[in-house]
Amino acid sequence: MSSRSVRRKAVADGRRSVKAELTVHTGNDKVELEVLKFGLHVALDQADVVQAVFFEDSKKLEIGLKEGSKVTLSCTFEGAQQLAVNLLPEERDSDFLVHTVDGDRFCAWDDLR
Repeated sequence: MSSRSVRRKAVADGRRSVKAELTVHTGNDKVELEVLKFGLHVALDQADVVQAVFFEDSKKLEIGLKEGSKVTLSCTFEGAQQLAVNLLPEERDSDFLVHTVDGDRFCAWDDLR
């Protein structure tokens, strides 16, 4: 069954997404995200990242980009921290936030530094 057929079947079954393995490559001021199953390749430069917010209740990291675009990933808080270290230089630590289950937002590094 092709990827497209799998996706159509998932939508028809009422599911919103099909799970696929995400590979993350980090380099100089850049993070590359790949989903080989679907041929997806996204390269994010530090200069393009405005903010990263980890949503505790849904375990998702939302990466805000210039021009209002965003990338949302399901991950653990530890995974979000690793990506944030590569996406944001240290002087922009305050741009990595945690949105708690209670609805509060705070700098993700406040309790760690």
